[in-house]
Amino acid sequence: MNKKNMIYLATGIVFAIFAVCIAYMFTDPSQSPQKQDAVLEEQDASQLTAQNTEQKTPSAESLVFTAQENAQTITTPPAEQETAKTEESTTHLTAEPKTQVAANTVEKVDSTAPEHAAVLEDKTPAAPEKTLSEPKPVLQDKLPVPFVTDSLKTRTILEPKKNSNTIVYAELMMDGNQVGLVFEGNNPIKPKTFRLNNPDRVVVDIDGYWILKLPQLISNRMVKDIRSNAQKDKTRIVFDLKLPVSSSLLYRIHSRKYQLVFK
Repeated sequence: MNKKNMIYLATGIVFAIFAVCIAYMFTDPSQSPQKQDAVLEEQDASQLTAQNTEQKTPSAESLVFTAQENAQTITTPPAEQETAKTEESTTHLTAEPKTQVAANTVEKVDSTAPEHAAVLEDKTPAAPEKTLSEPKPVLQDKLPVPFVTDSLKTRTILEPKKNSNTIVYAELMMDGNQVGLVFEGNNPIKPKTFRLNNPDRVVVDIDGYWILKLPQLISNRMVKDIRSNAQKDKTRIVFDLKLPVSSSLLYRIHSRKYQLVFK
């Protein structure tokens, strides 16, 4: 071996030692190949989870962009366009029959135009005329007690005076074991009735001052006397009884007419 080859061999050995030293410096001798593989696997797993989280939680800008895209795709055409399409389809399907019917109706209307105008004028309702008629009487609350045809009756009729309340009609009826008094005023009446004892009486009170004339009393076995007393605030009619009564009822025929019945 000559001197030149010895130099080459020495330089090769030096380079090999230098490479071994550099590798030893950059590697951790404490970690085995298995540990290094585990570390690499953990790094890969962390990278995958980071990518998944980024995909699951999109940014605000992407959300806004997707919302705008969805709004643009979901928007429906305006109602006018739809109605226009439906009208075009219906007119296309029924164009010929409508024109025929229109022509026929034009001919008929032209031939009888004056008659139709006259009929329309007759059928138009006339405007109701305003009349100052009296209001309709209120329906009766209860039906009055009927009296037989052969019952005893007496009545009085008075002419109403101006600006005064007047009982214009009063009729006294007696039928067996019951007595009735019908009275009617020229204005609405607000009466009420009640019974009193010791002595037995049936009383009718009418609100306000009323001019009245009671019918003549007929001899009977129930009523002793009938009398009235008119004051400023009320007018009272009193039936003095010979014996107590079991019931007394006041029926309203309408706002101006009432009937008192007791038995």
